[in-house]
Amino acid sequence: MCSSDLDLLVLRESRSEFTRDNLLEVAGMQGKVRGLATWPGARCNADFCAIRLHRGGRDWDLLIGRGRDYVAERALAAACDQSDLVISDRWLPASCRPRWLKADRAYLEQSGGLAIDLSKGRIRSVAQGQGEHGWWHAPKRSGGPAQQRAGDASSPSQELTPQALPARSQ
Repeated sequence: MCSSDLDLLVLRESRSEFTRDNLLEVAGMQGKVRGLATWPGARCNADFCAIRLHRGGRDWDLLIGRGRDYVAERALAAACDQSDLVISDRWLPASCRPRWLKADRAYLEQSGGLAIDLSKGRIRSVAQGQGEHGWWHAPKRSGGPAQQRAGDASSPSQELTPQALPARSQ
């Protein structure tokens, strides 16, 4: 995630110059790598960071998972409700309902990695391109709720526009 034209925001900082250089190269950038918690206005604890980014002419509220310890469901549901986008490598309860996309472990198992362009309201998943290769097979879908969610309106194969989001209450 880019904080400016020069900085790349990362969830976890690394002391390794090799890691930083690789992240910048993969992102096609030349700036600095900064920890997400250093973003102005970021609210972080051991489990999540909540940040606001201005992209594509609007503000986006993001909730990004950092830990795997138990989080009270009601508190998590309230945080999700205030977010446009929730990204976490943990499974999130059904009560977590962000305004745009919930990319939790169940979703990411189906999609693979995601490239999210908030400026254009586009999501591209690894699964979209990997089906063309013999060494990668999409996970089998059992038809349960987590797998069904991967095919709903917030599926990574969809182009979602910022205009489709409900108005934010101030």
